[in-house]
Amino acid sequence: MSDSDDDLPLSALTKEVSSKKRKREQADPEDGDDEDFEVDKKKHKKDKKNKKDKKNKKDKKHKKGKKHKKEKKNKHSRDRPKSKTKPANAKKSPSKKKGPTIKEMHALKKLEMAMKAHKWWEAEKLNEDMKWRTLEHNGVMFPPPYETHGVKLVYDGKDVDLTPEQEEIATLYAAVPLDGPQLGDPKTAKVFNKNFFADFKKALGRNHVIKKFEFCDFSKLRTHVMAEREAKKNLTKDQKEAKKAEDDAKRMVYSFAFVDGNIQKVGNVMVEPPGLFRGRGEHPKTGTLKKRVMPEQITINIGPDAPVPKCPVPGHNWGKIVHKHDVTWLATWKENVMDNTKYVWLAASSGFKGLSDMEKYEKARRLKKFIPKIRKDYEGNLVSRSIQKKQLATAMWVIDRLALRVGNEKDDDEADTVGCCSLRVEHITVDHENNTLTMDFLGKDSMRHHQTYELEKNYGEIGMKILKTLTPFVKRKSQTRMFLTNLTLVH
Repeated sequence: MSDSDDDLPLSALTKEVSSKKRKREQADPEDGDDEDFEVDKKKHKKDKKNKKDKKNKKDKKHKKGKKHKKEKKNKHSRDRPKSKTKPANAKKSPSKKKGPTIKEMHALKKLEMAMKAHKWWEAEKLNEDMKWRTLEHNGVMFPPPYETHGVKLVYDGKDVDLTPEQEEIATLYAAVPLDGPQLGDPKTAKVFNKNFFADFKKALGRNHVIKKFEFCDFSKLRTHVMAEREAKKNLTKDQKEAKKAEDDAKRMVYSFAFVDGNIQKVGNVMVEPPGLFRGRGEHPKTGTLKKRVMPEQITINIGPDAPVPKCPVPGHNWGKIVHKHDVTWLATWKENVMDNTKYVWLAASSGFKGLSDMEKYEKARRLKKFIPKIRKDYEGNLVSRSIQKKQLATAMWVIDRLALRVGNEKDDDEADTVGCCSLRVEHITVDHENNTLTMDFLGKDSMRHHQTYELEKNYGEIGMKILKTLTPFVKRKSQTRMFLTNLTLVH
């Protein structure tokens, strides 16, 4: 290309180059291809070199960063206290993946689950005089027999030998805490000791050396009882679990019954063990010996076609076997302290209890509709000329508004607990200046009820009527007189 070509336009130069190239290709076509190939090859090598340079640069940067991190790590490790490390060539143990822990279900739990499958509310309803068609169970469980320990009772400074029966009764007394509600209160302790010693003397017999309670020393027996309690507390976890598993296995035999072919849980499977009756509050029979219940005292209720349960006490047998379809108890007996009848029932989750509760709640639903009418009726009778109607209206108001139990008459050997209809004048104080009513008495389980009610403030016109009605029932009356004398309780 000459110097004069610089003055030519770009398009003219392009055409000239193209024409020269075509002429050269026509003269030797292969030379043109080789030239292009050489150009492409050079270009490829240049790209490859650029990529390699970039990679080397990147690797150097990575190694530099890695080296920096390693130095930083070594610096931190020098600052920290040295710890035992595994050698570099040590093989890593393969990590074991922990799966879900499968806990084996206890046999008692399995039976409870099976029991819940029965939909008692959907079962066919029987006649009122028939609670079940078929009934099968294993009877009742008895506490283990008494094991003697040989610790002596001291009487008048001397050790006294006792029979197993006598030793058991003395040990029962030694187990009663000295600072508890029975022996801690001097008034209650006097009654407790008197009742205990009366029963203890019966077991000792007339000719026994022990004559007076005051000369009895139970300190050795108390030490023995405390040592046994501590030994139980100090059992290891495994020992406690083993003991529980053993007890559960024994209890499971008696824990379920079959009612009309469905499994049902039994509530109380164990007969009450012997002990000293505690009672609540100032019970007149506190300290009385609760004797050991024997199989001959027990009546078993079972289906006529069911096998009679085996008596678990060797050498003994059940007192009676009955087939009462109209009752829901499985066994019954009488205890000696209060002469009360004891029962073995099915558990609260059973169909019997469920039906009973359902009937009770349905009755409450029906009663709710009549409450306004009942209140209107007794509020009107508060001003009646009839004393009996006035007292009945007063009792209804107390039960309804103050939520007191009805109450019933008690024998002399029972705790002095009262309810609305057995209140005495001494339990009630009327204050006309402040328009208040104060009640102070022992309720159920000897729990003290001491409450002052502001009649005008909280109950308005009806409260003032009650205040006016109550006054003649307590005014100038003997403290031991019944508060509502014209009412008769019907059981």
